[in-house]
Amino acid sequence: MPTTTPAHAADPTAPYAELAPDSGELVPGGQPLSVNALFHNALGTDVTDSFIVAVGVRLAPPATPLTADQVTVEWFDATASVWRAVELTPGATALSGHLSTEDGLPSVGTLPAGETLRIGLRISLARAVPTSTTLQFVTQGLVQPIPQVDPVLLMDGKASYSVVPEATATASPSATDTSSVSASPSESATPSDGASASASVSAEPSPSPTSVAPAPSSLSGGSGGGEQLAESGTPGLVVVAGAAVLVSAGAVALVAIRRPRRN
Repeated sequence: MPTTTPAHAADPTAPYAELAPDSGELVPGGQPLSVNALFHNALGTDVTDSFIVAVGVRLAPPATPLTADQVTVEWFDATASVWRAVELTPGATALSGHLSTEDGLPSVGTLPAGETLRIGLRISLARAVPTSTTLQFVTQGLVQPIPQVDPVLLMDGKASYSVVPEATATASPSATDTSSVSASPSESATPSDGASASASVSAEPSPSPTSVAPAPSSLSGGSGGGEQLAESGTPGLVVVAGAAVLVSAGAVALVAIRRPRRN
């Protein structure tokens, strides 16, 4: 079973993310591994049209860094009912990228207080990836209340998958039935091939053309960005509280901007 992040274990009100399954096997050149990314908003504040999802992937050291043509990460866009590839860029030791729509905008949406957002992911490796290694995978939820401020890391979830030769691969639990994953009754869509990919709340991209998608600091290609993939934890209570303040501030700002239009 997926484990919650340390911050949530210490404080049940802290937002947290899970990857299900959080372990398994990947065969280079074989079938993709289907994974559910679950984002839990344990705050008492809604995250409205400002939720951004990012991913990061690397081989456990010591290993040769992955290149963008050796690993493919896809996410299921429930709005368009299609799988979209995540554009991965290299960092110090890891590849990272954020979920984006066909127009290149960040995949932002609404995550109400106390609700869970579920996004389906698929991970596959090229044949050139060495076996007998471990693939470390991270997914992060960030909040950006207004375009003028940088996204704040709200939650992250980690998983490790064994990279094995095809001859030794066992029956993988990766083909997880979505019915076995806890989700809100407001679940919207599931990919036709059975991979778990629905969202329990709206995962529609934000219609605002002013939204920007700066890469999250812990997954960006800057100095030491990839180093935080394995060691980074869910932000402390100060960061979580700051995110809640930013969400409230963003809501006030939006009201102030929209009020003259209504008048």
